[in-house]
Amino acid sequence: MRLVRSLLLVVLFGCSPAPAPAPAPAPEPAHRDLAADLAAEAAGRAGAGPRAEDVLAAFARDHDPVAGTMQVLARPVAARFCLSGRTSMGLGVVVCEYDSEDAARRGRDRSERLFGRAIRNRTLAVRRGALLTLTRPTDDPALALEAGRMVGVFQTL
Repeated sequence: MRLVRSLLLVVLFGCSPAPAPAPAPAPEPAHRDLAADLAAEAAGRAGAGPRAEDVLAAFARDHDPVAGTMQVLARPVAARFCLSGRTSMGLGVVVCEYDSEDAARRGRDRSERLFGRAIRNRTLAVRRGALLTLTRPTDDPALALEAGRMVGVFQTL
């Protein structure tokens, strides 16, 4: 009888289902919609100047045109909008727009923290609400000279 009572207690109380755990929060999407992010950045451009297109036009007028220009994601450097391209000598060019010169300086500092060790031969310059990033594919002194000239043009805007 004792065995039957023990089994009955186990069946009644020991085998009840455990309470269901609280539902987990919805996971973050595995990827974002890049096209939507780029469109939102283009719609929310800053006005502190100079505009990215104006910088690229100055390079074309006074120096070396930047080809293959395209919008790139501004969020990694906390910018409002960025355009990139390449010169005929192979310099990578990125111009990002910010709300202010202080914001552009913070973007420059963020870029240094995120990419400074991984990407060599970079030149970064701030002018008003814009950040110019020039990336040289090699240590060629002619490319360094070219980057210096482009920074000079940028600083006049």
